[in-house]
Order: sequence, then C-alpha cells, then structure tokens
Amino acid sequence: MDILPQSVLFMDKEGVFFASNKSSALNPTGLRSEFLMDIALNLLPIHDQRKAEIQNITEQVLEQNTVAYHSFEVSEHGKPHLINTSFTPLFHEGQPVGVLMSSEIREAKNGPFASWEALFGKSNENFVCVNRDKVVLATNFKTNVLRRLDQVGTSLDALLMDEDRTVFNAAFASCIESAEVRRFDVPLGGKWFTFTLSPWTEANLTTHVVIRMDDITTLHNTRLEEEGRIALLNDALSGAEEGVFLIHLGGRIVFRNQTSYHFVASNAQHIQDLMFNLDGHLFNLQSDERMTPDSLGVFKSLDDQSSRKQQFGLETNSGRKIIESNVQPLERSSSGGLYFLWTIRDITNEMEQIADLKEANAEMDNFVRAAAHDLRAPVSVVYNLAKLIEGSDDPNRIKDLGIKIASAAKQLTSIFQSMMELAESRQAHSRSYEIVPFEDIIREVKGTLIDLNKGACPIFMDLEETEIAYNRAFLRSIIYNLLNNACKYRDPEKLEHRVDIRVLSATNGVWLEVQDNGVGMNLKKVGRDLFQPFRRLSTVGEGSGVGLSLVKNFAEKNGGEIHVESEPGAGTTFRVLLRSYKPDQQQYDLFES
Repeated sequence: MDILPQSVLFMDKEGVFFASNKSSALNPTGLRSEFLMDIALNLLPIHDQRKAEIQNITEQVLEQNTVAYHSFEVSEHGKPHLINTSFTPLFHEGQPVGVLMSSEIREAKNGPFASWEALFGKSNENFVCVNRDKVVLATNFKTNVLRRLDQVGTSLDALLMDEDRTVFNAAFASCIESAEVRRFDVPLGGKWFTFTLSPWTEANLTTHVVIRMDDITTLHNTRLEEEGRIALLNDALSGAEEGVFLIHLGGRIVFRNQTSYHFVASNAQHIQDLMFNLDGHLFNLQSDERMTPDSLGVFKSLDDQSSRKQQFGLETNSGRKIIESNVQPLERSSSGGLYFLWTIRDITNEMEQIADLKEANAEMDNFVRAAAHDLRAPVSVVYNLAKLIEGSDDPNRIKDLGIKIASAAKQLTSIFQSMMELAESRQAHSRSYEIVPFEDIIREVKGTLIDLNKGACPIFMDLEETEIAYNRAFLRSIIYNLLNNACKYRDPEKLEHRVDIRVLSATNGVWLEVQDNGVGMNLKKVGRDLFQPFRRLSTVGEGSGVGLSLVKNFAEKNGGEIHVESEPGAGTTFRVLLRSYKPDQQQYDLFES
C-alpha cells in the first residue's frame, strides 16, 4: 500500500485504527498514522467536533453500504492542508467490519499554527501545545483550574509539583525521542487530570507536543472506591475454590482472584487476551473435539448481555479438567456501566463420582436381576418338593424327596453366601493389613481345592516377590477364585492339565498372574459379562458366577486392576495388579464413593 500516492487508513467498526500505508498526518485525525495503530477514535487528542464528524460519516457508510466523501483541515510538518477523504465500507463474509479512509491533499494553507484554531480552538477539551523545551506555544483552556497554565512562553514543567514534574519529564522525553503517545494522571488545583502527550512532527522530527488534559476527578474518586471494593473482593475470594473474574462490558478484566490462575495462568488484562490464551486448550465434553474460545458463554454474554451456564473441557498443566462456567451480568448504578461476574469451577471429581454412581446403579440392577434369576429355580424346586411330601404317605418316597430338598437348600445357601460375599466386597472399608507370604496363602488354597475337586490340581508356583502388605482375607479370596476357575475349566481333550501362578514385581505392589491350558474363552462374546456378578459363562462345573466379580472388587478397592487374555482351546491368563497397603495413605477413600 505504501506505493499509493494517497494516505490510506483503516478503522474497524468499533472505532479502533488497525492499519495504514505510510507515516503521514494527511488523514482526518490530523495525527501521524503510525501513532494511531491500536488506538480508539474516542481516545485521540483531537477535538470532539472532529471525532463526531468521523464517527457520523463512518456510521452512515456502514449502515447504508455506500461511499462518502468529506474535506478536512489538517497539519503535516507544521504546515496546514485541506484534504479530501473518501470513506469506503469494508466487509468480511457479508458482514461490515470497518472503514477504509483514503485521503489526498486538496490545497495547502500558510502561516504557523494556521490550523491550530481549526483543530483545537473550538474543542470543549483542554489542549496545550509546547515545543521541545516544554515552552507553551498555544492553549485553549476551558477549565478554570488550568488558567494558571494559560501563559504562552511559560515552561510547563515549572508549574508542576516535584513528583508530578518527574513523571511529566519522563513521559515528555519518551514522546520526543520515540514519537509515541504517552498518558499519565496528575493532580492540579484539587482536581485530577489525565495528560495525553501526542507528537507533532516536522521533517520526520518531533518539533512540538500537543497535550490533552481531561478532568478525571470523578473517575479518579470512583477508581479509589473500586480499588477498595476490589481489595475486599480479593480478601473474600482469595481462598475460594472457584476462579472468579469481574469483567467490564468493554472486555476489560477488572478483577480476578488467585484461584483463577489455576485455570488460566497468564496475567490477561482483557477478555481478548484471555481468549488468545485459552485457544487450543478447550474441548467439547460430548464429542471430545476442540472448541474455539468464542464458543464459551462469557464471550457470547458480552455481546447479548445475558447470563449463561455451561460445561466444557480444559487442558491444564495437571491434565484434563471438566469445568463448570457461570456468567452473570451485574448492574452498576454509580457509574452506569455494566459488569459481568464469571466463575469457573473444576467439577472433574464430581463428574467422576456421578459416573461411578451410574455404574454402581447399573451393577446393582444386574445384581438384582441375576440374583432373582438364580434364586427362582431352587426356591421353586423346594416348594414343589414340599407339596409332593404333603401328598405322599410312602416313607421311602418322602425320604427321597427330603434328600432333593436338602440339595436345593444347599444350592440356595451357596447363592446366599455368594451374595453376601459380593455385598461385603463392595462395602468393605477395612484398612487392616499385614505382611502376607504368598506361598502360605497358595498352599492353603491348594489344600482346599484338592478337597473340592476330590483329586490333585497341578499348580506350579514362580514367586519373584514372596510377600505383600495386604488384607489377608481379600488376598486369599483373590487367589482362591482365580485358581478355582483355572482348575475347574480344564480341557478334557488334553492329557495334561497345568496351572501356573506367578508373582512379579510392580511399582508399589506386585503383578499376580494365573495361567492355565484349559478350555479358554471367546472374549469377543463374553468379555462384556466376564466380571458381572451371577453371570456364568460356561456350563462346566458348578458355581454361582460371582468369583471374578469378587476378584475385581477386592483388587480395585486398593487401587489395583485386572486384565485377561484368552482364546478358545488355548487356555486363559489373568493378570491382577495388587497395590501394597501403606499406613500413611488413606487408599480406600478414593474408592468408597
């Protein structure tokens, strides 16, 4: 754009300048375009009439989607000019986003400060122009408090207090040397003013500085009140579990508590900075896909001024979190402004607990259905046999029916016992433990299995780890159920049946591995029901179908896990991670809920 003969300036629809083609003051503001970047029109040190002209033309162009032309008087390098400016609307995806201002010189005017009166003299704001020595060259003061500065030829910094003079000299030197706009607040005559220093260049050198002086006494007092309120907010919310942001309608972050830094570590001062820092760290909880920051409720609420609540995923240094966001608009009657209170809360644990409760409820439903199914048959048998006894006088017949009732009652007792064991495993809160030798438990279980199977079950031990700190009853139940299944589901077509039990090292515990060469399983068909209570997956042998469910519950109670590998005809291998009990950790607390 720099090859274009005219001066080109871009302003978005919010009134913020964002691009230009050259360092030129030949634009409607009268200020060098390089100093305008990222500054809003309403903050420029020019008179209100000029601002209103630019604003009105811009609104007309955007509303009517048309090009407008206007003439302005400006000054470049200390020389006054008349320029013609065209205002052209800019669109993106069919929506108006800003205006392009293209300006060309119409004619030059003569005389030093010939444009001063046109630029500043009729303004309702207070302006003063000084040279590089800070000597006053011209003023248009409208405020009585500033009358004592209305002395052409007087050094401006000599009229300021010591501390204020130091601040002023530093800002003035920076404005002269780097040709940048500088602002600072200063007290004068019992009031507070904001000094905005803007360079006025000639031959690419800053020869003069124009200073706009805005009376901010009321705003300053309001700021002091706000600072007091913010201090109280900080004290009240510093230890809150929620991250809290107080955001102005314009996007400025007025306050944030310490907890908010756990979610967004950067010290963002504006909502746009916050959006930039959140980009790439958000994801949708339903689809697990990336979210853009502008889809958050807080950014939408700034547009339509409504309250919103939503949940989203956030990636932090400590991992993925589930966040609950709540945006609430707050009216401020004192200043008439609108603020938003944005709170964000980590609900990851709560959502996990809800998921666990849903899973527990589903398991309970399965438990009730399976128990009812298993109880129905033996209860029905007992009832029918009792009816037959009532109608029979034959002692032998009655004795035979009594034996069958005893068998059905034994089956009922076995089912009740399995139900009690399963319930106890889910309700177990005991943290008692001892150092348990694996060999002792395995030999004890082998003796029990020999009696049950009325014959030897070939079990071979390989103990890399010989003992563990664990609840003895839980460990015995785990080993018993795994070995019992391995012995029970042997393959009748194989001459040799073999069961191997290994104990291997693991971090903070051991891997317990039980491998057999039995009939095996098709995990694609039965894998979903493998650890469900009362789900018998084979007709081989007797059982209630709760053994593997007990193993899973007992292992997971202490932070362990269970895995299985199996193929039909190739046998089965169970691998259980057993975490050692530690007296300094409340391990069950993580699982009791």
